[in-house]
Amino acid sequence: MLLASSIPSMMLFSFRSCLLMVWLLGLSLFLLFVIIVLHSPDLFLIIC
Repeated sequence: MLLASSIPSMMLFSFRSCLLMVWLLGLSLFLLFVIIVLHSPDLFLIIC
């Protein structure tokens, strides 16, 4: 009985941690892009 009730909570926890990892990855990529643009505006003009 205890095992059956703990499985969905474990699945939810893994889903949350996966979502957090994806969010952190996206945030770090965005920050990296902003830093590159600030350091080299010419590159930004070429991309756009």
